[in-house]
Amino acid sequence: AVGFKNLPVKTLYLDVKFGYGFISLIVPFLAATLTNLRLRCEDAADISNSLHYFFLYCKRIRSLELENCRFGGVQMNWDFQTEGFGRLTRLSLIRCSGNISSFFEYVDIPKLKVFSYESGVETSQESEKIIVAVATKSPTITSIRLEAKFDSSTSLLKVLGSCHDLARVHFHNKRGSLKLSRSDILSL
Repeated sequence: AVGFKNLPVKTLYLDVKFGYGFISLIVPFLAATLTNLRLRCEDAADISNSLHYFFLYCKRIRSLELENCRFGGVQMNWDFQTEGFGRLTRLSLIRCSGNISSFFEYVDIPKLKVFSYESGVETSQESEKIIVAVATKSPTITSIRLEAKFDSSTSLLKVLGSCHDLARVHFHNKRGSLKLSRSDILSL
């Protein structure tokens, strides 16, 4: 374990199947250098404990990718997440589940520049609610990539209206793909 302290690990891709105990052992060794974190869960596990440890020790994390993770309910104490999410500049949610929209209505991500979202099992309304919640809490977003269930263009317009520095949007749904540049966005 002593050798870990000398490893300049900037990016960590971890399958959460290793468990919380393993994560609590390795995180202190990554605290000084870790900037990019990718967590993947096999069985849509709740990631709150794992994120708590990473955000508590690794204050340099700016990029977070969560795949197949489950967000707990709002009744849980998410206060420890607020500071960690507040430092992020990149966030990707890939087929995550749980109470995602309520979580993002609660947490601010004021420095977020790049947001990627691929919907999982949620309905079109839930997908739209998640995307709008993130966009309204993160007006600094410059790039959005969406692979989501969308029935309404109203939500997409709300996203565009909230993010004034938005330079590009890549939107993909069952009907096809749409890429908007800054000039396309300004012409709307």
